[in-house]
Amino acid sequence: MTSDVRTSMPRDHRRTPLIGPLVLLTALAAGCGADAAGEAEQVAAPRPSASAEPSPAGGTASADPADAGLPRTCAGGAAEAAVAPHVEGLPFDETATSAVLSCQWGAADSGPHLFVQFQSGATFADPEGADPEAEGQMGVYRAPEAADLGGKLQYVDLGSVGRSAVLYLPGVSVTANAVGMDLGQDELVGIAIAAAGDLP
Repeated sequence: MTSDVRTSMPRDHRRTPLIGPLVLLTALAAGCGADAAGEAEQVAAPRPSASAEPSPAGGTASADPADAGLPRTCAGGAAEAAVAPHVEGLPFDETATSAVLSCQWGAADSGPHLFVQFQSGATFADPEGADPEAEGQMGVYRAPEAADLGGKLQYVDLGSVGRSAVLYLPGVSVTANAVGMDLGQDELVGIAIAAAGDLP
């Protein structure tokens, strides 16, 4: 989940937007034998703790994500409130680095699970990162709920392998990713938009 794989835009020298959320889904597809995943680097998901009680990002944290303009934790915030109706009884865990906060409800290797990820870096919402051709190919689109925040949205549906909504804001992306759960575009976009409320 913490991969920094990026798209390339060779025609000029604009900053390259993050595509970590798409890599996450293609990695999940690879684990389930989906053909579309062969070209993407696989990214290991964080392992949930044994406790079902949320705890601040400790233990696995190597740096303070707040230094990069990210939340320090999903516990007790807007992200947790947004996913609560869908994750009752599922264990919670999160990992943090200097550029990524990844929060997970449920065990990635044993059943339904839901991720919320915050990642800092250039995105399609940065003026110098905009690339209409790349955005069109990746299904990035504009919607009022994202525009109100100065951002753009992306939705990827790989069926039973997983679904992901990404909110691109200037300098940060917020991803809501569900696997083995009956959540569609509206629900995942809503989670990503709500989780953005945790940004400092």
